[in-house]
Amino acid sequence: MFGVNHYFHSGGQCAGARHFDRVDSRRVSVAFPFFGRCCARASLASATAQWQISAVIPLRPSSNLRVIVLHLLLGAVLLWGTRFLETQAQAGPPHFIIRSWYAEDGLPQNAVTAGVQTRDGYLWLGTYTGLVRFDGVRFVVFNDNNTPALKNNRITSLFEAADGTLWIGHETGDVTQFKAGRFEAVPVRAQWNGRKIFSIGADDSGEIWLLNSDGLLARLRDGKVLTPETGGAAAVVEMAADRPGQLWVARDGLVSALQRGELHALLFDSQSTNSYVQGICSASDGGLWVVTDGRIRKWDGTKWTADRGAPTWGFGPLSSFVELRSGFLAAGTTYQGLFLISPAGETLHFGRTNGLSHDWVRFLCEDREGNLWAGTGTGLNMLRPSNVMTVSPPDEWQGRAVLSVTTARDGALWVGTEGAGVYRWRDGAWSQFTYDNSGLKNAFVWSVAEDDAGRVWAGTWGGGIYVRRRNDFEAAPRLENFSLPAPALLPARGGGLWIGTGAGLLRYWSGGLTNFGRNVGLESPDVRSVAEAADGTMWFGMYGGGLGYLKDGQARQFRKRDGLASDFVQCLHLETNGTLWIGTFGSGLSRLKDGKFANVGVEQGLPNSVICHIEDDERGNFWMSSYGGIFRVSKSELDDCADGKISLLRCLGYARGDGLPTLECSGGMQPAGCHTADGRLWFPTSKGLVVLDPGNATTNLLQPPVV
Repeated sequence: MFGVNHYFHSGGQCAGARHFDRVDSRRVSVAFPFFGRCCARASLASATAQWQISAVIPLRPSSNLRVIVLHLLLGAVLLWGTRFLETQAQAGPPHFIIRSWYAEDGLPQNAVTAGVQTRDGYLWLGTYTGLVRFDGVRFVVFNDNNTPALKNNRITSLFEAADGTLWIGHETGDVTQFKAGRFEAVPVRAQWNGRKIFSIGADDSGEIWLLNSDGLLARLRDGKVLTPETGGAAAVVEMAADRPGQLWVARDGLVSALQRGELHALLFDSQSTNSYVQGICSASDGGLWVVTDGRIRKWDGTKWTADRGAPTWGFGPLSSFVELRSGFLAAGTTYQGLFLISPAGETLHFGRTNGLSHDWVRFLCEDREGNLWAGTGTGLNMLRPSNVMTVSPPDEWQGRAVLSVTTARDGALWVGTEGAGVYRWRDGAWSQFTYDNSGLKNAFVWSVAEDDAGRVWAGTWGGGIYVRRRNDFEAAPRLENFSLPAPALLPARGGGLWIGTGAGLLRYWSGGLTNFGRNVGLESPDVRSVAEAADGTMWFGMYGGGLGYLKDGQARQFRKRDGLASDFVQCLHLETNGTLWIGTFGSGLSRLKDGKFANVGVEQGLPNSVICHIEDDERGNFWMSSYGGIFRVSKSELDDCADGKISLLRCLGYARGDGLPTLECSGGMQPAGCHTADGRLWFPTSKGLVVLDPGNATTNLLQPPVV
């Protein structure tokens, strides 16, 4: 099995008038298959933060793996009942994966009121029908029927203390603790009216404090009740806590700090600032983020040190608020969904129209991997930046597959499709070229290429070969009656074009046309890929005919019987040292080096056996598209595996959980991938064109615990 496993760590930072604690990270790992994922686009301005991508390579199965605690998730398992939304978008704002769970997926009900990740890796959730423990695959429900220590099922807040105790607040004002595997009801000595526990936190001495829905703060140990001052925002109650144990409380729009067991109203730079506070959360570097006076600002205890601008949700109070490790602020609302505010003040918005399960955000919690969890009025959601972005024109390719992509010297991308003609993306604008507007007589474009003179060529499925002149395409001179499929194009070093066809390799140049096929002794010469060496040697891959070699007009053919992994070759990558990497359909990779073949397949750790394209990221890695997504492998490690020095590869893979619209990439056409001047890699798939930045890809190397 193969999967990019993003593992869910303990000690998430949670918010929602509830708990904000961080504890040490622990994790477990195992490979899981992909079944699907959703990709959603934020609706407002772009953001500039760099997101860390965490993924884990496939592992050999271990007989003692019993419980994998939370191997979550974007890039790991997707349950069969998952609902998802997939939105294609152009390059620009960060794209996010949104995964949602509902009652039909195992939750006891859709409304999720609270959440926290404990140090053992589990995600604990509060609902009105019991406490839920989630390991990424299975929901386990604890209620007053199977857990007598729970006085009732209506859970409204959760908090993990420094000693690992899970504190559980109830709507009735009751409190339960879970410690050392046992639940126990804890007496609440506070003399108040049993209002629901909105939030639980700990001060710098480890004392547990409860905040109820009236905004009163009580110390659990002895029932001491503190009454925070009130402002001008009725029924707004929040608690925030930083790592050292500093607690802040917002009651009806006014913020107080807990110091040595007493509350003191914060004195901002003007009296009006602390009279209508919409939301608070602790800052990662100390201090407090405060939404007030129409601004989102950070207070360090004496002055404002940062300003993110005006809140785009207006003047309504926040239901939850938290700062993420990326520097973004996550703000949950009651009616408008979720807002992410970048360090530059740019805002992204998510709601029920673009992937979030509901517009009422009940709690927010960030796990140690940087995944953001949001409990809403109708479901549990997980958001994370996608590793892969899908790029689409306004007509979304007319629903056709994308087959080929190449970059041009003017920075444009040229894209061939299965029935929608050719598209050009330049300077953020799309142009389409098809049979009714550009001179193309066939809209099934299998290959596109730009030659040294800057001319763009298009090879079609039996409809001719075209070259762009001025603004339109026209049939290539002397090829007006050409009717062979042309799945591969390669500009020749000496000028002209190499064309892979169903009947062999063609050399097309100003002086004529030469065919190398059955006439030079080739068997099954269905040419799908072409590579040219510096000395003029030509290599070409064939469907059914294996690997071809051509030099000085003499051809040679290598087949499976000669050591090649398969006779069906989809792609070639020729290195400057002469090493040739050969991607096959169904048998993985072959390497031809010093006249000898060596094969690497799924048995050695390749995620998939159908290799569609090989791209060098110039960072020491190959990125390969396949029928199992896109994956990265170290070139040196791949050589070591081919040489027999190691038996198993370590691959970082991207699949639907990382933003791919499908696992099936396009192959058997050339070029089936390219890189642009900014270092990004582009791959066609059966459901669109995707792009990734190899510079942002990192592997999570934290050692997981096995339970």
